[in-house]
Amino acid sequence: MKNYLILGIATIIFTFSPSTQAAGKNIKFGMSIPRLTLVEYEQKLGIPLLSAYINYGTGSPKIESQKTSISGVGLGARLNIPILGYIGLGYGMLNVDYSYIEPTQKVSINAGSRVDVDGSMNGLVIEYGKTFSIGPVLIGGSLGALLGKPSLTGKVNGIKVTSSEIDAGLANVEWLPQVGFYLGYSF
Repeated sequence: MKNYLILGIATIIFTFSPSTQAAGKNIKFGMSIPRLTLVEYEQKLGIPLLSAYINYGTGSPKIESQKTSISGVGLGARLNIPILGYIGLGYGMLNVDYSYIEPTQKVSINAGSRVDVDGSMNGLVIEYGKTFSIGPVLIGGSLGALLGKPSLTGKVNGIKVTSSEIDAGLANVEWLPQVGFYLGYSF
């Protein structure tokens, strides 16, 4: 819910900000890792070569051998460097959900028990990308990373377990790589 509120507020700011009304805008649809489908809105700001973006995506990739449901938003700014591409700095907020079978006995988790995990992974997003335009059509890609340790909670048969006992999937991740390809339209 918090992610949708931030997405709504940022969209209103981008859309109705008087300093950005005369600037270029674009919308992109793409595929990325870890969010397999991605929609992004980007708008040039009143400062030369600088733009702001907000995106939302979902997906179910395998992370550390666990199929993980991921959804969330990202927002930030990009500095466009002529010929070279752009570098971006932002903040990503992802909701995560996955399950695994515990292979060993833990304090409050029996071996063979199903552990249902949910939580979030929030942090700084850094990226490098390149966009090519053919008239108003945009084609491009980016490489980056979300830096941050996930905050996870788990349940076994409806009973809460401590996050320190969760030892599969995102529990072992300190950052998430991001790779994306997109097609867009500039207006």
